[in-house]
Amino acid sequence: MSDSVDLVFREVGAGEHLFAQGDDADGAYLIASGTVEVRRHTARGTIETTILSAGDIVGEMALFTGGKRSADAVVRTAAALIFLSRGEFEQRIEGMDPVMRQIARILVRRVLGPGADVPQPA
Repeated sequence: MSDSVDLVFREVGAGEHLFAQGDDADGAYLIASGTVEVRRHTARGTIETTILSAGDIVGEMALFTGGKRSADAVVRTAAALIFLSRGEFEQRIEGMDPVMRQIARILVRRVLGPGADVPQPA
């Protein structure tokens, strides 16, 4: 892993959309302060799935799966966020102990359910 760090600090206001369901995943957000609401669109309408706060992360699942965003993320109260780009995420995953990397992939598969595809590193 290189010594360069691709983390970006952002302060965002309430109502700002971080990403939308179906978007390509370009990174994840570590929440330093404030709250972020996660919403999913279904045939029955939009449902709030969770509200995340300081110490949580949002957007990480699509980085593990390589798929599209599974939900919207909208800032609920003004927030300070640290953006972890896909490239930085992949570097950090590759730099992990191989046993811990495999445990992380297994945990993601369990969270996503049967048939979840969590790609192995190239």
